[in-house]
Amino acid sequence: MRAQRSVSFLQTPAWGRVKTEWRSESLGWYHGRHLVGAALVLHRPVPRLERCTLAYLPEGPVIDWTGEIDAWLDPLAAHHKAHGAFAIRLGPPVRTNTWSADQV
Repeated sequence: MRAQRSVSFLQTPAWGRVKTEWRSESLGWYHGRHLVGAALVLHRPVPRLERCTLAYLPEGPVIDWTGEIDAWLDPLAAHHKAHGAFAIRLGPPVRTNTWSADQV
């Protein structure tokens, strides 16, 4: 996880405790025994359909976005579908340009 370029505080369990109208869930992806990805998922029930939720990952998940995205997102989608999510909203970090200190 420390190798990730950008991790938002919105993906911490503390943020889940702040969002009192949402149910929070922390998930992890493992390669063997090593944690290689993580996500804070906020669940919001659908009015009148309490078993259905919107699963929202604010500024996440924290994964390697340069590789095979399906290997990360397929298990995430299967997990949430099995637990009643009707939709998953991701908020991945988007980098458009980067500059070194010399360029600035």
